[in-house]
Amino acid sequence: MKQSNVFKRFRVMESETISKNGASGKRRKRALKIILSKTFFLIFLCSFISACSTFKFGTGKKLKKVKISYSSVFVPEEGGINFVRITTDADAVASPGFDATTKTHATSKPAKSGVSWYKYPVIAVSPDGERIGYITYKNDVTNVMIKSTSQGGGSTQQTFRTDVRGFTFSPDGERVCYTEFRDGNTGIFMMNFNKGTVTQRISPTGSNDNGPSITKDNSIFFDRFEGGFNFGLWSYDVNTGLFSNYSHGYTPCVDPTNNKIIYCARYTFDDNVSVINTSKTTYITNEKSRRSEIWKLDTEKGTEELLLSDRMSSFSSPQVSPDGKWILITGANKSNNGIWNSNIFVIQSNGTRFTQLTYHPGNDMSAVWSADGKSIYFVSQRGTEKGLYNIWRMNFSL
Repeated sequence: MKQSNVFKRFRVMESETISKNGASGKRRKRALKIILSKTFFLIFLCSFISACSTFKFGTGKKLKKVKISYSSVFVPEEGGINFVRITTDADAVASPGFDATTKTHATSKPAKSGVSWYKYPVIAVSPDGERIGYITYKNDVTNVMIKSTSQGGGSTQQTFRTDVRGFTFSPDGERVCYTEFRDGNTGIFMMNFNKGTVTQRISPTGSNDNGPSITKDNSIFFDRFEGGFNFGLWSYDVNTGLFSNYSHGYTPCVDPTNNKIIYCARYTFDDNVSVINTSKTTYITNEKSRRSEIWKLDTEKGTEELLLSDRMSSFSSPQVSPDGKWILITGANKSNNGIWNSNIFVIQSNGTRFTQLTYHPGNDMSAVWSADGKSIYFVSQRGTEKGLYNIWRMNFSL
């Protein structure tokens, strides 16, 4: 009805124009016809695009919009686990993968075709178990904040930089080693709690180093980006100032019971990986699909062992338990409602008893052990209306 009224009104305007202006009115008539035809073509095109955005080509089926309920603290699959929230929204915990330079997030929205997450630790627990550190985003910069694990209350700012992206405590608890994006590169820096904000640069200028892990004998293991999806495993001896290159991989974590054992993640690629969702639709990649596996390296014997790989999942961020028996892992897989998200997994150091711990539709990631190995701290979107990230603690009793 609205369209017919528009055409009717156009004809009236056309008649009036011709009668008043003669030949010039005819030219105006042709111009108006052209404008009107283009207008309705654009209206049709916009309607077509809008319709296409809600249908999958070749199926005629309307795609359901993804809606995640973050407010629940736990889901039925997590029965028996006690979840305790450590931070509040006022602590402004940065989302893992937040880039303070470009102001972009990596892990905030649900997806049906995959998930991206920041693979480096963004929280750390002090060796005595009394403090937990996290990355906060305030005033357009990210920095390390320190908070009590038991008393709650406020947090103390430890670094005063612009784009800190991950960190760890030293085994003696006196230093913090962090990754910062500076002058176009990521580098590793170290500072002493007893010496104010004075920092020591570990990485050479121009390198892209990430994910430091400090050993008891004062060595820092880290990965170095070498282009594409290539990362090299390196160490820096704080006592001698020497760098050593071991193998390839990223997010290294040293076994606290044996400094010669390193766990890391490595990229692998598959051609034409099929992903089946709950609606029985098969999606096949035309290019190589990038996944990540967990490896165990013995730097003394020179052996490398594949610890965990799954064709339909991706794993990274290994963290070894204080007794060296369990490995915490952040993994991405598809939940029961067909949505990809990240969850927390564990596997024994001998490659057995692989277990998924969390199943929340929000992202759970960057898990670390408590000092006694009886609890796990992690960053999660659970328990908030808007899916904001906070630090949570859960008990571990496998």
